[in-house]
Amino acid sequence: MADLILRDTDPEELRAAIVRDVVDSLRSVLNRKPEPAKVIATRAEMAGILKWSLSKLDQRTRDKTIPSLMDGDRRSYVIADVIGALRANTAEEEIKAAQRQAAKHAAKQAAANDRRR
Repeated sequence: MADLILRDTDPEELRAAIVRDVVDSLRSVLNRKPEPAKVIATRAEMAGILKWSLSKLDQRTRDKTIPSLMDGDRRSYVIADVIGALRANTAEEEIKAAQRQAAKHAAKQAAANDRRR
C-alpha cells in the first residue's frame, strides 16, 4: 500500500508538503516571546534556585555568606548577586573542605593505629 502512495506521489510535492508541515510546526515556537530573566527572587524561590533548604538559606543569609535585601519584613535576593557571592567564596570554601577532609582522614588513621596497638 505504501508503495502505491509513494509511486503515485511526485517527490517534489512530497518534499514541499513535508517542509510546509515542519515550518508550520516550528512557527509557533519561533514566534514565542522569550520570558524575561528573573532578577529578584523571594526566599523560597532562592532556596529552590540553589537547591538548598530554607534553613540553609537562612543560615547563609544570617552569616552574610550571601547578600539579601529587606523591604519591611520581606526578604528578597538579587539572583546575580547571590551567585557572585557564592563564586567569590568558592576558593575559601574549597580550602575549608579540604582541611575538614584531611582532619577526618587523620582521625581515622589515628583510630586505626590505636586499634593495632
